[in-house]
Order: sequence, then C-alpha cells, then structure tokens
Amino acid sequence: MDSSDQSATPLWLSWARLVRLPTVFSAMACTASGFLLISGFEFPLPHLIVVLASVTALYWSGMILNDVCDIDEDRRLNRAGPLVTGEISVRTAQLAVVILMSVGVALAWIAGNQAEEFDQLPVIISVVIGGLVWLYDAPLKSTLLAPAVMGACRGASFLLGSSVALPLTQVETIPEHVLSAALGFTLYVMGLTLFGRREAAAGEDAGGINLAVGLVVLVGGLLIMAFGPTLTGFEQRGVRLDSRIAFPLLIGLIGGPVIVRFFKAIRDPDPSSIGPAMRLSILTIVPLSAAHALLGAGPSWGFAVFFLSIPGLILSAKIRVT
Repeated sequence: MDSSDQSATPLWLSWARLVRLPTVFSAMACTASGFLLISGFEFPLPHLIVVLASVTALYWSGMILNDVCDIDEDRRLNRAGPLVTGEISVRTAQLAVVILMSVGVALAWIAGNQAEEFDQLPVIISVVIGGLVWLYDAPLKSTLLAPAVMGACRGASFLLGSSVALPLTQVETIPEHVLSAALGFTLYVMGLTLFGRREAAAGEDAGGINLAVGLVVLVGGLLIMAFGPTLTGFEQRGVRLDSRIAFPLLIGLIGGPVIVRFFKAIRDPDPSSIGPAMRLSILTIVPLSAAHALLGAGPSWGFAVFFLSIPGLILSAKIRVT
C-alpha cells in the first residue's frame, strides 16, 4: 500500500507538502509590508519581487530543515510526511536546504545591489535569518528559547523587506517606527508559538503557563504594532489612514478575535479549542501585514498584501500546513 501511495503522489505535490506551500504567503506578506512601510507608494517593482523571492527561498529552507531534523522522531511516531514515506530522500532534502539557503542570501545580495550604492544590510539580515532558522530547527527547538527564536525569524523577515527599501528613500537607517513594527511581529509570533507548545508541555500546569504567557506576549506584540507609529513619530506621507486613531483601531479589529479565541482556549485547554485558536492566529499574520502596508503605501498596496491570504487558504484545503 505504501509503495502504491508513493507512486500515486506527484513529485511536485510531495515538495509542496514538504515546504508547507500554503504558509509561505504569510512570510511574503510580512516582508512586503516591511518594504512598503518604508518605500511608500512609488518604487521600482523589481525591488519588491527580488526580496519576496529571497524570503521565499529562506522560508522553504527552514520548512525542509525542520523535517530533516525531526526525521527520527517522525518515523518513531509514524507521522505522515514526504521524508517519512520516502517520497523524497533525506539526502535530497538536505541538498535542497543548502541550495535554497544559498539562493535566499544571493537574492538578498542582488536586492541590495539594485541601488546605485551597494547596501550590505539585506545580505546581513538574510544571513541572520538563516542562522535563526538553523538554531530553531536544530539545537533549540525543545528549549525555552525556541519561541523567541521563531518570533525573531518573523521580525527579521519584516526587516529584510525594509532594508531593501532603504536605498529608494532619503532614509539612511531603518526608522524607529519600522523597528517597533518588527518587534511587534516578533512578540506576536513568539506568543502564538508559546501558546502552541501546550501539548508538548510537561504536565497540565506547565501547559497552562504556556497558554497564559503566550497570550500576554501576543497581546504585547499587538499593542506595540498598534501604538508604535505614534510613539515613534511616524510621519504620514499622503496616506489618509490616521496612525494615531484609525491604525490602532484597525490592529484591534484584526487582533481582537485572536485574543478572544486564546481566552476561550485558556478556559478550556483542550486540543479542540487550542487548534482553532492557533490556526486563526497564524492566518491573522497576513491581515496584520496588510495593515502596515496600508499605513505605508495606501489602500491599493494594503489590499494587494491582504489578497496574499487567498492562495494560502485555497492551497491549505489540499496541503497540510503542520
């Protein structure tokens, strides 16, 4: 039965499952919003395309490395996956990690080289992302530092987009409102990762602590996103969205349902309530990214980033994201 199942699975579908294809659009949205928050609504489109290709390669390398590092446990627990079933060999997957990581850094170098003067910041950030990916997947996954590393990966992805946009503006360093947004995404993802460790916690008490701390950290991330622009002196550039009132309200409307779901899961810490809360929190990354794109580049680009959620939702109906 196993051999017939493997032969019936197209190779492209096996790779799509290995890289968790539906989830890459949230990483693209986060990087695009970092780019748009600095560049505004006038920029050469190739800059954005190259940096999105870079973060896609880095993200896929992390997804594959995750399964490579977990292969022994996945086999022991008889989990489904292209590496466990043999649809893709472990050695091929390891080679893909090296290639994708190299391509991601190379594309970041190209993105930095598109300006009149070479900007090495995108390359530095891409290397940092690669290092964080390795730290999370290999030595730190089972430690208390893992959620912070996962959150840092998302924050660095946001900064990667921002760093590519710097040469397009008169700004020489990443502005404070962009750094605060990156911190907000870092804490948000760190919180949802802590929340998701409930089932892996050693005992019910430890699991309850993960849920509560995860909610607090996630809310902290949302608050920093909401009020960061005002507190750091963000200047409007022809965009009608008010950063002092309208933007915090928008972040609240987007993040509110996640907070409600998390509260319900804390009151009833069962997989049937934790699972939907986790799924909603992950899907909310794209609208949060779209809100930042709206603030920086206006409604058209805000909606463009938001629409990145559509292919993810469609593909997730056929390809598992966990």
